[in-house]
Amino acid sequence: FYNNKIFRVTQDCDPSYGLLVRAFEITELSENTYEEKEIEKNPILEPNNKKWNTFGMHHIDAHKIDDNQWLACVDGRGRYWKFDFQH
Repeated sequence: FYNNKIFRVTQDCDPSYGLLVRAFEITELSENTYEEKEIEKNPILEPNNKKWNTFGMHHIDAHKIDDNQWLACVDGRGRYWKFDFQH
């Protein structure tokens, strides 16, 4: 919820998985109907050639802390990932 409106965020996978995040305002929600419209300022998250999100971003978890403060946790796909699996 924000300013008495409901929003849904979704990852955009075109042309690749988890490239960016878009937001939609839910304009109608009932047991029988669902309608939404894309907000004007999309995408809300996108890659920006930083090491940690060069190839995309596909999740946001926003938390309202105060009346005018938010904390958002995001993820990204970067170029310098290293996995070390132990058996």
